[in-house]
Amino acid sequence: MSSSSIKHRRKTGADHPVNALDPFTQLADVRSFERFIRQKSTTMKRLRRWNRLILLPLFINFLYWTYKLMHCVFKYPKEHVSLMLHFWKWLLFGALPVSLLMISGVYRGTVTEPALYVSRLNRVLAQFHIAYAEDLGRLLRTERGAYGNG
Repeated sequence: MSSSSIKHRRKTGADHPVNALDPFTQLADVRSFERFIRQKSTTMKRLRRWNRLILLPLFINFLYWTYKLMHCVFKYPKEHVSLMLHFWKWLLFGALPVSLLMISGVYRGTVTEPALYVSRLNRVLAQFHIAYAEDLGRLLRTERGAYGNG
C-alpha cells in the first residue's frame, strides 16, 4: 500500500469501525429535531402575524395620503401650489415609508420569509425521504422519488 492511500484512509476514517447508535437514541434524536422544528415553525408564524400587525398602519397611512392627494387633484385642479404641497406630503408621509420598507428588505424578511420556512425545510428534508407536516407537527416518511428526487 502506498503512503498516499494510507493518508487517504486516515482522513476518511476507513480504518475505524462505525459507531452505530442504538435505535432508541436515534428515535430520541429524531424527536428532539422534530420538537425543534415545531418550535421554530410556531415562532415563525407568530413573527409573521406580529409583523403584519405592525406593518398594517404603514399601508393604511399610504392609502390615506394617496386619498388626500387624489382628493386635492380633483377638487383644486388649477391650484398648483396646493397640488405640489399635497404631492410632497404624500411622498414624504405616504410613499416614502412604504418604499423604504420594501427596499430595505424588512417586508421580505419579516413577512414573506417565515411563510417559506416549512417549504424550504421540506425541500432539504426530501433528500432523506422525510417531510415535515406542519398541520400535524410531525416528521413523516415520504416515498422514494417524491419531490423530484429520482
